[in-house]
This record gives sequence, structure tokens and C-alpha cells, in this order.
Amino acid sequence: MRPECAECGRPSEHDHHVVPKSMGGTATVPLCTDCHGKVHGKAMAASSLTRLGIMRKFDAEECCLVFHHWCDGHSIEEIAEIYDEVGMPPVKDRTSYIRRKLKRMRSIPVRSLLDLFEPTLRYDSENYDREFYALAWEGRQ
Repeated sequence: MRPECAECGRPSEHDHHVVPKSMGGTATVPLCTDCHGKVHGKAMAASSLTRLGIMRKFDAEECCLVFHHWCDGHSIEEIAEIYDEVGMPPVKDRTSYIRRKLKRMRSIPVRSLLDLFEPTLRYDSENYDREFYALAWEGRQ
């Protein structure tokens, strides 16, 4: 069974290359025929769901860590320290890296972020509360 279209939710028929194959792109997102045609016809920009699809493939674990600690009220600097403690991949400027992740996540509806992160957040906390995370995220925008 094919995954859902990252744009509209219908069954996908295509794996759209985010960066064209001719430019070395390998990352894809699932799209239905209509949405795939719109993307190539320039009638549709990459939506938040397409960005979410890209995030799923690359760094959902890192984004979930940032999201969780941001919602818990930690500063970017504190999240950078936590990042180091849990052995996340090294980067040159951790605070700038986290700022970029937060900026990217802000372009995605919180309910979509929670759909992606919920399995991890539930696993890590017996007291997981979707409404708490939604309100905390919106409150820190």
C-alpha cells in the first residue's frame, strides 16, 4: 500500500524529488498525480506537509527533542546543552542549528508536528498531554 499524498492525503502515486535528480537529489515525498502535476506546473509551492514529509525522512528525532524541550520552557542554550548530553550529532554552532530547526518547525501546523512526534512523546512520558504541547508550542511562537 502506498503512503498518503503529503499535500492532500489521498493515496500517492509518485515520489517527488525535493531536489531534482539532475542536481543530485535523493530525498522524496509522496504525492498524488494531481498534486505532483501542480508542483511541476509551479501552481503549488512546497506546503508545510511537504516540509513535514522531508523532516520525517531526515531529522524527526532531533526535531522532537527540540520541540519537547522548547515546550517545557527551556531556552535555546539549555536545549543545546541537553543535545550534547544525549549524544546528538556534533555541529559547529549548536544554538544556531537549534534556531534553524525551530524556524522550520514553526512553518508547520502544531497538530502535524504532534502527529509526527506523538509516538515518541507518549513513549517518553506516561503523562503525555497533547493539549499541553499544543498550547505550550503556540504560547512560545
